[in-house]
Amino acid sequence: MAAEASDPRRLEPTGHAGVYRKQNRYMVVWRHRGRQRKRSFRTLTEARRFKAQTAVGGTAPTSREPFVAFAERWLDGYRGRTSKGLAPTTRTSYADVVARVIVPYFRRELPTLKLDELSPSDLRDFIAHMAGEGHAPATVRRYYAPLRAMLATAYEDGRITRNPAAGIRVVVPGERAARSKRLTPDQTRALLAEMPPEHADLTYLLAATGLRIGEALALTWGDLGPDDAGRLVLHVRRSKTVAGIRAVPLSPETLRRLTLRRSSVEWAGDEHAIFASTFGTALDPHNFRRRVFKPAARRAGIPSATPHGLRHGMASLMAERGYSPAQIAAHLGHADGGVLALRTYIRTEAIDTPTFVDEALAAG
Repeated sequence: MAAEASDPRRLEPTGHAGVYRKQNRYMVVWRHRGRQRKRSFRTLTEARRFKAQTAVGGTAPTSREPFVAFAERWLDGYRGRTSKGLAPTTRTSYADVVARVIVPYFRRELPTLKLDELSPSDLRDFIAHMAGEGHAPATVRRYYAPLRAMLATAYEDGRITRNPAAGIRVVVPGERAARSKRLTPDQTRALLAEMPPEHADLTYLLAATGLRIGEALALTWGDLGPDDAGRLVLHVRRSKTVAGIRAVPLSPETLRRLTLRRSSVEWAGDEHAIFASTFGTALDPHNFRRRVFKPAARRAGIPSATPHGLRHGMASLMAERGYSPAQIAAHLGHADGGVLALRTYIRTEAIDTPTFVDEALAAG
């Protein structure tokens, strides 16, 4: 007897609640304000990620507004994404680029595109087109800036469930590639956005302290305690160098994350690792790099990034804030800096609570 043909309308269970397979697509089914909603995805990973968002309250349907219509009105209500607001000159520049470059391009190339359909490849095509017209790298970046800002607005307002501009780098053919190993605040924010939630605290700690990955993973809850000035710091007692044995001040956001983490994890005794596995043991640095950090870096558009790049990023932020080479070396636990720090009598109290790190990572 011939096998019964499968019904193309049938939703096949995938083993993940609320996620089904329909032919070669994956369908997420959920309820919003009493009504059943559905959304299809190309891969199971994308479907599961969206389902996880609906589980924590991100259940609003995305905008089906034409992208061009959204772009034309976006600037009317835009006030900038920092506490300083949007400078008049920036607003004028954005308005010019939107009207003269962005809207004509998308009206010509993708006239029926909906806001929630815009993809990273569409943005890369836009960048490539601008570069192909012979514009200088700085001009291409200026043209892309309002596009990135409007998509960040759409994401923050819940009009789209993910920001297609996150992690996109403006690369112009023939432009000399940057050789710096440090991660900039923009790159770090993109990395944090792609990091699995259970590893976000560790990533933020690396960025906000400049700790080596081995130092961070060796920390126990007993290492979090007051210094001579009474501030809560991390006492690094296990390091690759003698100079690495030090007290590291914490930014307010880092301390907030650690406090919340300790109150919510199973392994919270002084003897337990701060960043413990499900078995309560310290994470393995090699496994973290390979299984967690590198995949997140690729998703963020910075595939060459390493945990050590966060350490370089912290050093750069300190230099920009006017800290001396000796202070930076002492903070990072450099071997040569340890001797220099002793010669110049640098103490942890002389290094301010690094609120500037939180400010840099919150800006955008």
